[in-house]
Amino acid sequence: MSAHAQIPPESNLSASCEDCLVCISPARGVVASMNELRAPLHDIATSTGIAVKEIEKHLSACVLAPDPANDGTTVVSDQELTALIDHAVETFHTATLQNNLVASTAALSVRLRGLAEKSRRAQARSEQKTDFENADPRRPDTWPPSLRKFVQVFCDGLIEQATEHKVSGRKSRAKGQVSA
Repeated sequence: MSAHAQIPPESNLSASCEDCLVCISPARGVVASMNELRAPLHDIATSTGIAVKEIEKHLSACVLAPDPANDGTTVVSDQELTALIDHAVETFHTATLQNNLVASTAALSVRLRGLAEKSRRAQARSEQKTDFENADPRRPDTWPPSLRKFVQVFCDGLIEQATEHKVSGRKSRAKGQVSA
């Protein structure tokens, strides 16, 4: 792979991009943008001068789609954040090459905020894991607030179910005595 076509380490691109004409093309950002806007492949090819076959190959082999099984989870959110950071890097370089300092500064700002958010999420996950590891099941005062809330809602649900079962059991017995 050439030095000018390095894939960012946190990229949403697969390792098979070394021989991809789109990945090494300066029009890679245009392909990505038009694809996200759901432009037809022949329009993307016309705009970039890259063959439709090469664009199809790039989209199927190089761009990793989010796993639909994880839809709505933090995994998808993390993938979207990583994709945002990757797009910000591309935008930064494109704007810098065009000598557009306003756009390059804005893209750099987005990237830095994205990296700060990733760091914040990692720290929160680490603290949450530590909180649960340090919680003593016999001492609720050591439980993190999220565990206390979960146990409270769980116990309330058990009490509600037991109350409903007890009341419905009385009604069943009462009906049985009346009909006998």
